[in-house]
Amino acid sequence: MIERKNGDFFAAIPDIKAREKAFLDYVAEFYNLNNRAETPSGGCVYRALENSPGCAIGQFLPVELQRKCYGSITDIYYYRPEEFNHFPDWMQEMSIDFLLEVQQLHDVTPYWSETGISEYGRQKYASIAKRYNLI
Repeated sequence: MIERKNGDFFAAIPDIKAREKAFLDYVAEFYNLNNRAETPSGGCVYRALENSPGCAIGQFLPVELQRKCYGSITDIYYYRPEEFNHFPDWMQEMSIDFLLEVQQLHDVTPYWSETGISEYGRQKYASIAKRYNLI
């Protein structure tokens, strides 16, 4: 597992493709089965929990927006697009479809093991990297 990054790290990457690659790599390298911001009932939440800084997207959102995000980034994109305007600028500059896929990588339990990304998760990672020309 790597050290947690903050939004300034990603904002400092001027090239959008390089930023997308860095963000995808961060999610793949930072998370494991036990730190993905899941509640005891198995639901994922944007906000920080005792064992996690928050989900892939949510950890970078302002606290007031985290509280509003009881659904998912998909809900925000399709039903409350005005909320996306409150995401950090560096995140808004990336493709929303890319962000949706990275969040899906984060959310799906079989993509993770106790020690990090699973083989199944590596396949999803490779699919995202290929789709967005990050390899």
